[in-house]
Amino acid sequence: EMEKIEAGVETKVDKEFEKKSLLFKDDIKSLKEYMDHVFATKVDVERGFKDNLKWTVGTIVASAAIIIALSKLL
Repeated sequence: EMEKIEAGVETKVDKEFEKKSLLFKDDIKSLKEYMDHVFATKVDVERGFKDNLKWTVGTIVASAAIIIALSKLL
């Protein structure tokens, strides 16, 4: 009876250990590469947003200047 219990416990321990994988050097390296890619993408998106904001503000200012100039001419 004790041998059956021990075998059952060992099986449960083996299953739990398989569920929780350990990180190895290759896993850490691939995680680092992934994080570098994610953060680089975020920086690129932020840089693109700033560029779009500059163009939007410039367009609004230019449009306002054109509307003012046309209103003074008419």
